Amino acid sequence: MKNTLLLTAFALALGVTACNNTAPKSELDKKMETAADATTDAAKEAGKSMQKAADDAVDKTNQAAADTKANMKAARDKMSNDINEGITNINHKMEEMDKKMAKSTAEQKTAWEKQKKKLAADRDELNAKMKLMGNDMKDGWDKFAAEVNKTVDRMKEDMKN
Repeated sequence: MKNTLLLTAFALALGVTACNNTAPKSELDKKMETAADATTDAAKEAGKSMQKAADDAVDKTNQAAADTKANMKAARDKMSNDINEGITNINHKMEEMDKKMAKSTAEQKTAWEKQKKKLAADRDELNAKMKLMGNDMKDGWDKFAAEVNKTVDRMKEDMKN
């Protein structure tokens, strides 16, 4: 649009100049010249306005991208802390089980071993997810976060037993 306005103004100004000869300018020539100047000024202003709007849109897009990146980093940091906390809790629970197993009967030890295997599997799954999180994840973050939360919830349930 800016180019169209500028070309129109240029063509109008060129037409006025082409009609200009050494004779004094007629009233129509003066009006055309004034109109050409006004069109040129309007085109310049429109161009400035369009450039400002484009610059504002770029600024907003850049800010939105920065906000998204910060939010994703915060979510990843929280997820990382949750995973590390879960792994630590599992390790403590397994240490407690080892102490209880030392004083337990063979039947109780079997139950403790079964529970311990479930917790070890949970811990291994959390460790694997932690390694995945180290990758530069851009796509599928929501799915990944839901899977980790599901594992953490299952692990907490396993630790209650």
